[in-house]
Formats: sequence, structure tokens, C-alpha cells
Amino acid sequence: MPPPDDRLIGAERILQLSRGYWASQALFVAVRLGLFALLERGPQGIPGLARLLGTDPEATRRLANALVGLGLLSRKEEGYENSLLARELLVPGKENYLGHAIHHDENLWPYWEKLDQAIRMGSPVAFKVMEKGPYDYGHRLEDYLLAMRDHASLLAPQIVRAFDLTGCRRLLDLGGGPGVYAQAFARHHPELRVTLYDLDAVIELAERWIEPGLLGNRVHTCRGNFLEGDWPPADAIFFSQVIHIYDAPIVRQLIEKAHDTLAPEGRIAIHDYLLQADGSVPSAGSLFALNMLLGTPKGACYPAVELAGWLSEAGFEEIRELPISPSTSLILGKKGR
Repeated sequence: MPPPDDRLIGAERILQLSRGYWASQALFVAVRLGLFALLERGPQGIPGLARLLGTDPEATRRLANALVGLGLLSRKEEGYENSLLARELLVPGKENYLGHAIHHDENLWPYWEKLDQAIRMGSPVAFKVMEKGPYDYGHRLEDYLLAMRDHASLLAPQIVRAFDLTGCRRLLDLGGGPGVYAQAFARHHPELRVTLYDLDAVIELAERWIEPGLLGNRVHTCRGNFLEGDWPPADAIFFSQVIHIYDAPIVRQLIEKAHDTLAPEGRIAIHDYLLQADGSVPSAGSLFALNMLLGTPKGACYPAVELAGWLSEAGFEEIRELPISPSTSLILGKKGR
């Protein structure tokens, strides 16, 4: 067999990028149809699968084969079944289920179709998309928070181990959304009182999801806009996937406000898509920066070195970065005495 042609390898790479949405749409449809949940009951041949899904048999066969190729299904003599990856991440009710996150990504598709407009204008298109048709804010907010719950549930074990809260009694979780991290910190540190601070509509949903034994006991909620007014006193402050919503001046204000709020020797942790100095890698972060262009007035992803500089200017010490996942990192700092 002749050696691979570099030109063909390069062309295949470009075409994979160009056709990336093919795989996304196959995944979106499979999740929406409930295909992975159905196959968790046991293997199914195409006739049975199509009948249970209410779909065309030949079209169902093509979708199932595509999912085999993507590593999400396997095919055996008795029929199609979930792969190990799908069993762990795509079956509702499993601890690491990502279906809500996938549904949220599908909801973003209309915005990404307008990327060219956002690049030309330098402003978000999400609000224009919303204006063109019916938009149920409450339903979309719940969709979004469920997606954030999926993401946070995966990362919480790493984050609670990485953020040293020894000696801390009061943790303020700013913009903590569904409350996954607040609960994880409370469970990991029995002496800790955690305050989840977010908008009224967010807290209303979070209080439905927070474990009853923790809510009002070890995990407390605070309703409001944390950009305004004073924050509750704290020994530690945690931001996760919050700062990318805002422009640099507001992020710096938040860091300064955190320093003013914290007790002496208090600690701060910022979890986000943190970029290298030139802003291009990791690609998950640079692509997420485009997502912020599409959906927020001034949101952005920031280089870790830039955040570290802002923390230092605000008076924080012992600043360091810790990777949490292939896409995200923590920036940690400590207030002086």
C-alpha cells in the first residue's frame, strides 16, 4: 500500500472540519428521539427500533450506522446497543448524563448560523434571533441551567479537591446557577456554610434541585444581581463559568469587589475557559469566545496570565493556575493578612 499522501491527509482534515455539523446533528437527533434511553433496555434490531421510535426503518438504519461510526453505538448479532461511552454519558438518569448540555448546544445552532453577521457587526445576534419568533424565556432558562448542571456534575469532584478551603467557614458561590458546586463544597467540607448568589429566576429553579437536607441548613441562597450592592461576608469566593459573560472592566471590578469582601487570608477561585497568552489555544476556549460574541453584549474568554495580573493588582497573592479538564482551568489566589 502506498504511503499516505500529505495533501490528502490535509484535505481530509479540512473536510472533517467542514462537515463537523453532520456528526452534531446526528447526536442531537438521537438524543431528541430518546434513542440512547431506549437502547438502555437492551439491544434492538432496526424494525423494533424504528417501531419504538416512530421513525422510518431505512432512515433509522442510516442514523444507527452513523452512530456506530461515531463510537456511540455498537452492532451485534442481536441488534444495536449503546457503547460504553453512551451508557455513561447519554442515558437519562445516569450520574454523568450530558443530554441537557447537548440539548443546549442544539439550541445555540440558530445563533451560530449567523456568525458571519456577528463578525461583520462585532455584536451579538442572539437577541435578533429571539425577536424573530416565539421565545419562552422561562423554558430556555431551565434548559440552560439543566445544561450547566450536567457540566458542573462532571467537574465538581475535581474542583472541590483543587480549591483548598482549609479553615474557611463561609463560601460565596457567585453566579452559581443550579447549585451543583454549592452542594459539592458543602458535602466535601462539613464545617462550611455556602451561599449561592444568583438572579431571582435562577434561584427559584436552583431551590427545586438543591438537596432538601442542605437547603437552608448548609447551603443558603441569596437573590439578586451580584453586579450591584454588597456581597455577604465570606472567607472564600468561587466563580465558575461567570467571568466570560462580561467585558474586562467588569471582570476587574468583580475581582476587586471579591478582594474587598473577603476576610483576611480569604481565598478566591475562578473557573473558566482560560486561554494562553495569544488567545488562540486551547481551541475549546477560542471557539467559546466566538460563542460569547454570538450570545452576549461584551462577553469574552481571557488569557490566564491576564487574569493573574488582575488578581495581583487587586491585592491577591499566591496566584496559580490549575487545569481542571481539557478545556477549563482554575485560577487561585489568596488575600493577604
